Amino acid sequence: MSDIVPTAESSPPSPHHSHATGTCPFVKNPHAFCPPTEGDSRAPCPALNTLANHGYLPRNGKHLSGQTIVHALEQGYNCSTPLAYFLTYAGILALGQFVDFSLSDLGRHNRIEHNASLVHGDAGPNEYAPTRVVDAALERLLGDSRDGRYLTAEDVGEARVRRESVYKTEIDGFHAEVARGEMALVLGIFGHHNTDAPSDGVDHVPLDIAKTWFKEERLPEGWKPSHRQTLIETVKASTAIRHAMQELRKDTTAVEVLKAREEGALNGRPVSIATTSTSTSTSTSNFEFTSEESAGSSYDAMSTDDDAGTTTTADDSMEVSTPDTSPTPSRDEVPVWQKQKQEDRVLHEHDEEVVGEVVGDCPTPQAIHV
Repeated sequence: MSDIVPTAESSPPSPHHSHATGTCPFVKNPHAFCPPTEGDSRAPCPALNTLANHGYLPRNGKHLSGQTIVHALEQGYNCSTPLAYFLTYAGILALGQFVDFSLSDLGRHNRIEHNASLVHGDAGPNEYAPTRVVDAALERLLGDSRDGRYLTAEDVGEARVRRESVYKTEIDGFHAEVARGEMALVLGIFGHHNTDAPSDGVDHVPLDIAKTWFKEERLPEGWKPSHRQTLIETVKASTAIRHAMQELRKDTTAVEVLKAREEGALNGRPVSIATTSTSTSTSTSNFEFTSEESAGSSYDAMSTDDDAGTTTTADDSMEVSTPDTSPTPSRDEVPVWQKQKQEDRVLHEHDEEVVGEVVGDCPTPQAIHV
């Protein structure tokens, strides 16, 4: 499988270049990383965006077919043929576009795309969901790791309960399966038989790999699939996530803690979460609510502006603290994540955002199509 190992290469600098032909003119290895350039199409799907950034899909993300995606899934992630066909054609059926579509088409709301994404904003009133990963949301997902090193099905189950808890209407059964299946693939592809993880038979995705893949939409340096990811393995991982969610939802206090945590993050209000409590309060589980004043928290930091780059990890006590000095945000106020979504919509309208030097196999300033 050496042909599917991404390799970093030095490439001749160029201020601008185009992927109009579906290829990158500056990378020597056809599967080296190059971020999207002006005019490229991307989806609210890191899995397929990564395949385009590595040239397994056309780098411009356009003129796709079912067979193109099947081949890319097999080559880039070593998915089995049954899994690749199932993912591709179930998605195409839900999308309702069968020939010559683009990655951006996958962002059409409530086709394949759904509310309550773990790392993206909702579509809101728009037809297309934003494609840019929300940094604060990604940090909250990584913060759901119980050991601070890996993501497991249990961690993902908690993340999904947390995320879905703030919605008045539950996402429908089909999109709930899609949401679990997305993360089941992440667990299987990047966490299956991880040699550095505990040997407990559970998929463990290292947090650094998850962060690189979600945020940069690139394969980790030197990574290659450790196995062939099958449909059965993916279903098992999805089922494990569902069971973790079901068990957690039996504990109403735990769910309320997660809801408070998510609402606090979305509204820019300090909320502290940890594993041991140092205060006294009424509780029916290991989770506790307190109203003691707090100087700040991991989720306060995570809800700040993405460009600030300020994030911290969760504390070590299982405590939820809300400051008495801060007024409860009005429902009419725009939460931080909503502001991020609005920014994404503006970027979508203007098609591109000019960013600085790109760290990767094609090190040039790029105009990123969103």
